[in-house]
Amino acid sequence: MKHLYLLILLIFFNFLIGCDIQSKGYEHGFKGKSKPIFYSVCQNYHKGYNQGRLDAEMFDYGYYDAKHRLPLNPKEMENPAYLDGYKKGKEVLSE
Repeated sequence: MKHLYLLILLIFFNFLIGCDIQSKGYEHGFKGKSKPIFYSVCQNYHKGYNQGRLDAEMFDYGYYDAKHRLPLNPKEMENPAYLDGYKKGKEVLSE
Protein backbone atom coordinates (compact mmCIF):
# COMPACT_ATOMS: atom_id res chain seq x y z
CA MET A 1 0.00 0.00 0.00
CA LYS A 2 2.86 2.33 0.84
CA HIS A 3 4.43 1.79 -2.60
CA LEU A 4 1.13 2.43 -4.34
CA TYR A 5 0.74 5.71 -2.47
CA LEU A 6 4.28 6.71 -3.47
CA LEU A 7 3.63 5.82 -7.11
CA ILE A 8 0.42 7.88 -7.19
CA LEU A 9 2.24 10.78 -5.57
CA LEU A 10 5.03 10.61 -8.15
CA ILE A 11 2.57 10.52 -11.05
CA PHE A 12 0.74 13.52 -9.60
CA PHE A 13 4.08 15.28 -9.19
CA ASN A 14 4.79 14.62 -12.87
CA PHE A 15 1.60 16.42 -13.92
CA LEU A 16 2.21 19.38 -11.60
CA ILE A 17 5.74 20.10 -12.72
CA GLY A 18 5.20 19.57 -16.46
CA CYS A 19 7.94 20.53 -18.88
CA ASP A 20 10.18 22.10 -16.22
CA ILE A 21 11.00 18.59 -15.09
CA GLN A 22 12.43 17.86 -18.53
CA SER A 23 14.99 20.64 -18.17
CA LYS A 24 15.83 19.40 -14.67
CA GLY A 25 16.29 15.90 -16.10
CA TYR A 26 18.55 17.30 -18.81
CA GLU A 27 20.64 19.14 -16.23
CA HIS A 28 21.00 16.01 -14.09
CA GLY A 29 21.83 13.87 -17.11
CA PHE A 30 24.44 16.31 -18.40
CA LYS A 31 26.10 16.50 -14.99
CA GLY A 32 26.07 12.69 -14.69
CA LYS A 33 23.96 12.53 -11.56
CA SER A 34 22.42 9.17 -10.75
CA LYS A 35 18.85 8.52 -11.84
CA PRO A 36 16.28 9.25 -9.13
CA ILE A 37 13.38 6.95 -8.38
CA PHE A 38 10.93 8.90 -10.54
CA TYR A 39 13.17 8.48 -13.61
CA SER A 40 11.10 5.49 -14.71
CA VAL A 41 7.76 7.14 -13.86
CA CYS A 42 8.17 10.63 -15.27
CA GLN A 43 8.42 10.54 -19.06
CA ASN A 44 9.51 14.19 -19.40
CA TYR A 45 12.32 13.74 -16.89
CA HIS A 46 13.33 10.53 -18.65
CA LYS A 47 13.58 12.30 -22.03
CA GLY A 48 15.53 15.20 -20.58
CA TYR A 49 17.91 12.94 -18.67
CA ASN A 50 18.69 10.81 -21.72
CA GLN A 51 19.26 13.85 -23.93
CA GLY A 52 21.51 15.35 -21.26
CA ARG A 53 23.62 12.19 -21.18
CA LEU A 54 23.95 12.16 -24.98
CA ASP A 55 24.95 15.82 -25.05
CA ALA A 56 27.47 15.28 -22.26
CA GLU A 57 29.07 12.47 -24.27
CA MET A 58 29.31 14.71 -27.33
CA PHE A 59 30.75 17.56 -25.23
CA ASP A 60 33.42 15.20 -23.87
CA TYR A 61 34.16 13.94 -27.37
CA GLY A 62 34.69 17.49 -28.65
CA TYR A 63 36.79 18.39 -25.61
CA TYR A 64 38.99 15.33 -26.15
CA ASP A 65 39.49 16.16 -29.83
CA ALA A 66 40.55 19.74 -29.10
CA LYS A 67 42.76 18.86 -26.16
CA HIS A 68 44.62 16.28 -28.25
CA ARG A 69 44.93 18.74 -31.15
CA LEU A 70 42.71 16.69 -33.46
CA PRO A 71 40.77 18.46 -36.21
CA LEU A 72 37.04 19.01 -35.92
CA ASN A 73 35.15 15.85 -36.73
CA PRO A 74 33.16 16.61 -39.92
CA LYS A 75 30.38 14.24 -38.81
CA GLU A 76 29.79 16.34 -35.70
CA MET A 77 30.04 19.85 -37.17
CA GLU A 78 26.30 20.44 -36.65
CA ASN A 79 26.25 19.19 -33.05
CA PRO A 80 26.27 22.16 -30.62
CA ALA A 81 27.40 20.03 -27.66
CA TYR A 82 30.40 18.73 -29.61
CA LEU A 83 31.32 22.26 -30.72
CA ASP A 84 31.00 23.61 -27.16
CA GLY A 85 33.30 20.88 -25.91
CA TYR A 86 35.76 21.57 -28.70
CA LYS A 87 35.81 25.29 -27.86
CA LYS A 88 36.34 24.54 -24.17
CA GLY A 89 39.20 22.18 -25.01
CA LYS A 90 40.84 24.86 -27.16
CA GLU A 91 40.51 27.38 -24.30
CA VAL A 92 42.29 24.99 -21.95
CA LEU A 93 45.14 24.59 -24.46
CA SER A 94 45.60 28.33 -24.82
CA GLU A 95 45.91 28.93 -21.06
